[in-house]
Amino acid sequence: KMATILIAVCVWIHVSATVWYMIGMEEKGWATKERDYSQFPMNYLLSINWATSQLQGNVDIYPTTTAERTFTVCQLLASVVILAMVVSKLTNVMHSMQTSSQERSRLLKIGHRFCDNHGIASDLSLRVHRYLLRFQTVDANQHQSIEEQDLLQR
Repeated sequence: KMATILIAVCVWIHVSATVWYMIGMEEKGWATKERDYSQFPMNYLLSINWATSQLQGNVDIYPTTTAERTFTVCQLLASVVILAMVVSKLTNVMHSMQTSSQERSRLLKIGHRFCDNHGIASDLSLRVHRYLLRFQTVDANQHQSIEEQDLLQR
């Protein structure tokens, strides 16, 4: 999930940088004024720098034409929304991981307590522990919730 988010942000930055450079190539645009950066890969890297900077608000390349200013405003508004979505998604992923870890710990404690309360031998208790780990992995992959009684009946 996190890789998908990262790829989506990279695609957004690439597309933004490409459009920014195309607009900057118009007459009196930023790219035509920067003679030192007229060759690839420097012009692309400068555009990537601008697009990345829009996500956090610090930029050293300024719009000089109306088209550039219009695109910059739209880019800033879209970047705020995209950044909020990325933070939200990452928060959800982290919460999901924490919940899964807590559920796993809960199941292992239940299994351990069951084995202790019923005097189950340590080798069998270890097999129950391994089963619970495997069962939790299968359960997480299928997105199903299991109840304590179902677990103890198996």
